Amino acid sequence: DAICSRRPMMNSRTEEKEVYLNLGEGDFSFSLDLGRYLAKNGARLIATGFDSPQELARKYRNVDCLLGALKKIPVEVLHNTNAISARQSTDPMIRSANVVIFNHPHLGTEDAALHASFLCHLFHSIRHVWMHETGVFFLTLVEGQGERWKVEEAADQHGFIMMRRYSFVLTPEAIPDPCYEYRRH
Repeated sequence: DAICSRRPMMNSRTEEKEVYLNLGEGDFSFSLDLGRYLAKNGARLIATGFDSPQELARKYRNVDCLLGALKKIPVEVLHNTNAISARQSTDPMIRSANVVIFNHPHLGTEDAALHASFLCHLFHSIRHVWMHETGVFFLTLVEGQGERWKVEEAADQHGFIMMRRYSFVLTPEAIPDPCYEYRRH
């Protein structure tokens, strides 16, 4: 399931460069694909991940290729970033992203109640830390997780409005890329 939520629009920021914030990246392959697209359209992408550079190197075989390609676009990459912690970011642009994306958040365990609590904290952080008041938040979940994790209740509790649900589809540019590793989810 992919969920798109947004708070009501208050005003327009069309005169400023659009800022996209990708939270919780694993190997940064999604950010590479998105960064290539956004670079063509003059938007800024900031990609964040929970892991340190050393942890990334241990977990993902293509991470050097991916991070090198991101630098060339350019995409800003921030490591050791906790999506639900407000104290980590001092960059005012990160704290006012037009579009915030979080694909496949997880806590490393199959506990629906724990993930429901995590989503409540996540929506709170998105609203109060990461996203501009007129921003849009895209949340991608595996089919069925939205219901088990009570995503609509968490979104509503923090003032988000469900705009649309749709299936996740890779862009054609991502499929032949030697750095991009498509996973079953």
